[in-house]
Amino acid sequence: MKILSLVLIILSSIIIMANRSGRSAVSGNGATTAPGESGTHCGSFGCHFSGSFDPVASIRLLSTDSMPVNAYIPGEEYIIEVNADYTGNPAGFGFQMVALKSSDNSGVSGYENLPNRVRSVNIGNRQYIEQSNILEPKPIHLNWEAPEEGTGAIDLYAAVNVVNGNGSTSGDGADTTRLQIIEEQLSNTFELASRDTRIYPNPASSIVNVQSNQDIREIIVMDISGRKLLSQNNAQKTIDVRGLDKGIYILILNYSDGTRESSRLSVQF
Repeated sequence: MKILSLVLIILSSIIIMANRSGRSAVSGNGATTAPGESGTHCGSFGCHFSGSFDPVASIRLLSTDSMPVNAYIPGEEYIIEVNADYTGNPAGFGFQMVALKSSDNSGVSGYENLPNRVRSVNIGNRQYIEQSNILEPKPIHLNWEAPEEGTGAIDLYAAVNVVNGNGSTSGDGADTTRLQIIEEQLSNTFELASRDTRIYPNPASSIVNVQSNQDIREIIVMDISGRKLLSQNNAQKTIDVRGLDKGIYILILNYSDGTRESSRLSVQF
């Protein structure tokens, strides 16, 4: 058995449409089974529908270090991984994908650096991503930047079409999938529950303040892999993060009594 993994970096969804060009180019339609479409896809309306290869589509949202996450932070960069497992020996595949706000089904964009044979097509107020020609059966990566704060939950719709490359739509297989990701809320003030301690602002762009009735011996900032980036003993309980890149960090507070606490810190400029 051969298994194909399509790795797509985006906040969206996928559908593998025609043997060559995507459904948007062929008919000007979206076919991911997202709301507002006809509800059909290439496995249901007369093409690529024979059921060959038994494809099973799935989507995951990944951080830039390839860790699975179920929520996005506004303005951060992510990877959308779309997998299509199948049997047999297909010649390649095609796809179409779209990301929509859960609240009103309007389109969400943010795709960057599309790979070869992959293009963006606008249909109405939605941005679809699809193949411009048959794709080799190997991972595809699409970069995606999360939308602005207040966008809310996002639904990713995808459909995958695995083809035999015989020049017609016979003998192919298709599948669809959907994933919802929520917006992670970041407060301008982070309160540690176990102590009377506040960290603000968060997100931060310059100076981070730590307000506490406890005696703090040291403030440390680490990256998400645990590497120490900043450390200082500061009676004023502040730390300067202007030398850091935009991203998510871990702020550690070492108290004088030997205990410590940590919180996530978002740095944005």
